Amino acid sequence: VSLGKPPKHACHGTLWLTAGKDTTILGMRTESSTAPVAAPCTNVPSLLTANVGSAVAVKLHNNGDGWLEGKVVNVAMERVSSGLGSESAGKGLLVLQCQDSGKDEVKVVPLQDVVEVRGTTGEFKISKEEKQKKQEVVVDYRGAGGTASLMHLRLGFCWAPSYHWQLLDGQRATLSGNATIMNESEEGGVFEKLQCVV
Repeated sequence: VSLGKPPKHACHGTLWLTAGKDTTILGMRTESSTAPVAAPCTNVPSLLTANVGSAVAVKLHNNGDGWLEGKVVNVAMERVSSGLGSESAGKGLLVLQCQDSGKDEVKVVPLQDVVEVRGTTGEFKISKEEKQKKQEVVVDYRGAGGTASLMHLRLGFCWAPSYHWQLLDGQRATLSGNATIMNESEEGGVFEKLQCVV
């Protein structure tokens, strides 16, 4: 049975499950999968990429008020290498199949020259399909099933005290102390609610 995604702040190796007396937990594991999700297009290259094969009109910054119409054949993005791998440089070429005097012709336009895009048919897309990674906890059990309790450990507050004992004379002494409190819970805004009782 799937229990959905793992707890967000669970420490590694601290997830455990208890069930009723008529149920035996055989094992627990996490499984990863990918699923397509619709992501909004946020720039001109992503809009054109989402509409490959569709008819569009593009406005070029050096073409006055004119529009260039055609079918998007390809969007070739220029990629640069970095320490984290390959990423888009924001430059590239747009390949359009256009009609000129009844004849098909191919036009290649630099992506950085395209300032506006609009669809010329009802098939214009404003989102693109991306793969999203999904993790879930899967439990194998034997028996009646029913209700179970899922528990885990997580990071919280760390209290590091120190004390100073000073002997004044044979009968008197002073004891002072301080403590450093560290928030390892990875959550902000909790120190405003913290109360210390001595």
